[in-house]
Amino acid sequence: MTNAEDLNIGIIHNFYTKRGGEDQVAESEYKLLKANNFKVHLLKFKNPEGKLKQLFTYFFSVFNLFSFVKCYSWLKQNNIDILHVHNWFFTASPSIFWAARYCKVPVVVTLHNYRLICPSGTLVFNGKAYPDSLNSEFPWSAIKKGVYRNSTKLTFNLVFTVWLNKKIGTWKLVKYYIILTAHSKTLIESSHLRGITNKLIVKANFVSPIKVNNSIPRQDNFLFVGRLSDEKGINILLAAFKGSSYKLTIIGEGPLQSDVEDFVKDNSNVTYLGFKDKETINYELHKCTALIFPSIWYETFGLIMIEAFAVSTPVIASYSGSSSIIVKHGYNGLHFEPSNTDNLKEKLMEWSSFDDNVKEQYRKNAYDSYLQYYTPEKNIEQLVEIYKSAV
Repeated sequence: MTNAEDLNIGIIHNFYTKRGGEDQVAESEYKLLKANNFKVHLLKFKNPEGKLKQLFTYFFSVFNLFSFVKCYSWLKQNNIDILHVHNWFFTASPSIFWAARYCKVPVVVTLHNYRLICPSGTLVFNGKAYPDSLNSEFPWSAIKKGVYRNSTKLTFNLVFTVWLNKKIGTWKLVKYYIILTAHSKTLIESSHLRGITNKLIVKANFVSPIKVNNSIPRQDNFLFVGRLSDEKGINILLAAFKGSSYKLTIIGEGPLQSDVEDFVKDNSNVTYLGFKDKETINYELHKCTALIFPSIWYETFGLIMIEAFAVSTPVIASYSGSSSIIVKHGYNGLHFEPSNTDNLKEKLMEWSSFDDNVKEQYRKNAYDSYLQYYTPEKNIEQLVEIYKSAV
């Protein structure tokens, strides 16, 4: 079978208790395929709320028999030809790959995080880069430190799940792994999971076109949108704007929300809007002078950067992970050294010193970057080719 239009495409995604970028990407690709008249089916799993239910489900995360039966029945009922998995952790479990194996359905997996090579999932611990697990199949150091949710028990269970499934060949059942940037590909190739190197394919995420509203005047405030957490660089961001004349607007929620709320009480140049819907975020992206992306972990992608590009907004980003590739210094944005507050301050000063013509060129370049790499048309073209090759 070579015609993609004839394929019955199955998508599986294990949704998180709090919606994030992975959930958005899985739904967007499903809707994109559907909008282009492909036969596509979506099977949803969801991690339960409540500690007791989570512990029970997490205990079966090595191989969830209920998920196996659910996936097997769904694959058979819909006569799925190709299965695309976005997230299996933790309710779906690796059992879904064996269900596909018994149904003789080839599998493609998008790696949205680093869970297969480090239990932290982010390669960050205690606010600092944590690459210690990269070359260890069973990282006892990560377990002792409790790098997953600060729990040695939960970290052990996750390490054991990945290790055991590696030993029994689960990860080899996957035909292709989609990696979002070349940087992530390099990390995996140098890790203990290097055995899947020949299965890696780089394909970026996308965002649908956002109607550019030129009637919204550009203002002089910078913008941050994202999870308020250590790995996202919130502390670096706040330190850079403390006592500064530069204005900053923050959108998001997370474990450091109270720190942000306390900060804005003493720093009138910073405004915190809390959690906002897409319409509000798009408005703020139109309005700001530039987006700031201060992440300290090796981000696998970062949708907000290409959402900024889609409305001609440049990005000032740490030179780390995906942002070192998506943002091109001196073209569609600026880079600063990760975790370096002083260097971020210098970039704020540099950006503010540009005249309107220079900033306008950056904005044009940002939008051109979106058109060249991150449109739905680019995405579906690559996605379909991957499916066809897998089948």
